[in-house]
Formats: sequence, C-alpha cells, structure tokens
Amino acid sequence: MAGNTGFGTSFVDQMAVASWADGSWSEARLGPLAPLALHPRAHALHYGSSCFEALKAQRSLTGAVAVFRLDRHAARLRASAEALCLPVPPVGLVETMVTDLVRACWEQVPGPPGVALPPADPHRKRGERRRRIAACR
Repeated sequence: MAGNTGFGTSFVDQMAVASWADGSWSEARLGPLAPLALHPRAHALHYGSSCFEALKAQRSLTGAVAVFRLDRHAARLRASAEALCLPVPPVGLVETMVTDLVRACWEQVPGPPGVALPPADPHRKRGERRRRIAACR
C-alpha cells in the first residue's frame, strides 16, 4: 500500500463479500481482492442499477484505526438499494463486513503523515463519535 494513499487509489489485498440468494443474505466472508464475476442476468447489467458505498479506514497519530461515519455509509447503502428495488442489506451485515475487513487488513491501513484523522471534525454533530476499531491481536 505504499505510494499514493489518496481516496479511491489505494486498496487492501482482501475484500468482504455477501451474496443474496433465495430471499436472504449470506454471512459475510473475506477473500482475496479480485474482479467480481457477474451473471449475465445481473440487474446492474440490464438496468444500470447498482449501489456502491466508498469509505475509508484511517490510522491516527496514536495508531488507532477509525472508519469515518460507518453508520451513515450503511444507511446510505440501504437507502440506495431500497430506491433501486434491490435487496436491502441489514445494517449489522454491512458494519460486520467493514469491521472484519479492517481487522484482517490492519497493517495495511494508512497512517500519518497526511492521512491521519484530525483531532476534531468541525462537521461532526454534537455527541457523534467516529467508529473506532480495536486491534484484534
């Protein structure tokens, strides 16, 4: 993950995947980062409808890792899926996929300088907190 750590340019070597089949979501699973295989009947190919929610994990100066506004990302993903008449993933599934992936790729999360979370976020609402992920060693 050396080099440019700009948003959308650096990816970890794993990804989290869950599948929709027979009216329910599978459990999340981690696997190597790889191209996605789509069946020719995939809704996205026929109607151009798909959802993607980009977010990032960042390491602070103290070494803690935070995922910025995970709850809002999960809510936006669910709202997008519902608006497109796609299966809506449960919030817990989305949050589990993100936190499991961050834990699995802990060493690849970029750190300072230049990418650490600031001590205070002027746009954060009163009482809102960043989702911190503890090291699982």
